[in-house]
Amino acid sequence: MTSKQLVVCDSFITVLGVNEGYFHNNEVPNSNRICIDIQKITVDIYAETGKYVGVVVTPAKVIYNEEWGCPAGGEDVHVLTGNGFFEAEPAEARGAWKDAVELFILRIQEHFKQTTIQIEWSTKVVVRYEIKK
Repeated sequence: MTSKQLVVCDSFITVLGVNEGYFHNNEVPNSNRICIDIQKITVDIYAETGKYVGVVVTPAKVIYNEEWGCPAGGEDVHVLTGNGFFEAEPAEARGAWKDAVELFILRIQEHFKQTTIQIEWSTKVVVRYEIKK
């Protein structure tokens, strides 16, 4: 039997460049190596904060003007998304999770040598399905 539950969650999305600087030719390590590095950083953040930042990592391209340093065909990036669920926790838990996400974003920015990075926050209603045995 499957149960259905509507849950409010906080979500984040960030676009991570994986090549240093501009005017490069996408000399990017493979996606698996990038994911291994990201996973290690999430474990470090958990050890420091007690909050785990789960992340979905999706390879993508960012397109901008070649005159500004974009490689032909776009710059290789990875889109990182994640959700925090707080239906049974006090309000402070939401703030602590967001703080952990921000720390995570700053760490990946430093690790991948990116001069800028941004976080897009949203609050969503998610439908969660669970198989009951």
